[in-house]
Amino acid sequence: MVRRPDAGHLSEGEIMMYVAERVAPYKRVRQVTFTDTVPRAASGKILRRELRERT
Repeated sequence: MVRRPDAGHLSEGEIMMYVAERVAPYKRVRQVTFTDTVPRAASGKILRRELRERT
């Protein structure tokens, strides 16, 4: 996830709890990682392969 500058106090646990309250149990988030930018291709698609390599 990329944090907005005004939301610097958010923690991984808070995000996981927020999502858990709103989705079905099998859709819950199991891991949260903060990053500065999301890698994108020239077409604008998110490069998921590069995101997986970062973790």
